[in-house]
Amino acid sequence: MLGPTGLGLIPFRRVENSTVAAQIPGLLALRVNALLHRKQPADAIATAERFAAWAEKQEKTRDNERYNAASIFPLCVAAIEKDRDTLVDKSLALLAKAKGGGYFDAKTIAKLKQNSDFNGIRQHSKFVAFMKELDKPAEVAPKPRAAK
Repeated sequence: MLGPTGLGLIPFRRVENSTVAAQIPGLLALRVNALLHRKQPADAIATAERFAAWAEKQEKTRDNERYNAASIFPLCVAAIEKDRDTLVDKSLALLAKAKGGGYFDAKTIAKLKQNSDFNGIRQHSKFVAFMKELDKPAEVAPKPRAAK
């Protein structure tokens, strides 16, 4: 164990080196996958929740980390019987925040459509509705009338 956080990782508050900080999303995703493989969904979900909390604290890459954290919850959906909608809601809340921060453009929407991590919720009605909302063309503000 590398740290006392219960994650088996370096405590988030002590991470200052940008190289190490850049590795945190991948390490957390790896931990979730390992926990799911070990049939420990409660620990996987707890890690996903810590990932989401960490993402909110990132100033420069917040929306990207929100997206990354949102992709972890769908991995947990298949591993549990109860509260699947709660995990869907957590994933969509992070995606909505990323959207509100201006994260989504044509490239990131295409990435979301292809990301297999979301397969666990791709057919869920709330996810389908979110994707339809993303696919809508941005509303263009009307041009102001010229003064006469």
